[in-house]
Amino acid sequence: MIIDQLFENKDYSASKLESKEYDSCVFKNCNFTEADFAGVSFLSCEFVTCNFTSVQLKQTSFQDASFNECKMLGFSFDKCNSFLFSATFESCQLDYSNFSNFSIKTTVFKDCSLLGSVFTNANISQVVFDACDLKNSIFENTVAKKTDFTTARNYIIDPENNVLTKAKFTTDGLPGLLVKYNLDLKK
Repeated sequence: MIIDQLFENKDYSASKLESKEYDSCVFKNCNFTEADFAGVSFLSCEFVTCNFTSVQLKQTSFQDASFNECKMLGFSFDKCNSFLFSATFESCQLDYSNFSNFSIKTTVFKDCSLLGSVFTNANISQVVFDACDLKNSIFENTVAKKTDFTTARNYIIDPENNVLTKAKFTTDGLPGLLVKYNLDLKK
């Protein structure tokens, strides 16, 4: 177990991490391209301006993790360990990430790009999408109870195929909920 350490400007590309558990560690400007995180646990860790391109995530655990300005293209949350998963994301590029069959309840995304991400059969209840771009993201059989979309943009969500009980939207976001009806909406 590695506790309270700073890892800065490290290149872990195409390698296996040295420990199975990291607690209260900070990773700054690290390159994890094609790194193997299989079975690794990150507890109360912070990731700042890190690159996670093509990371292997089989049963990886993130508990109380924070990601700031990270590149996480195609991140496969569906491969992670969902037990006690908790994370926050700020100014991250999460395009084409996969949240299918995964629970990210109460997660906060702030100023993130989630273009083309997949939320099929996911539980995103009480998630906050604060100023996030959800263009071409897929929401199908998604549970989004009390989810906050008020400042999100470019989403298309079919209320008949998703659970949106008490989800928050603005009137500007209504076209994204009605797109399947091919209506001509005017302001």
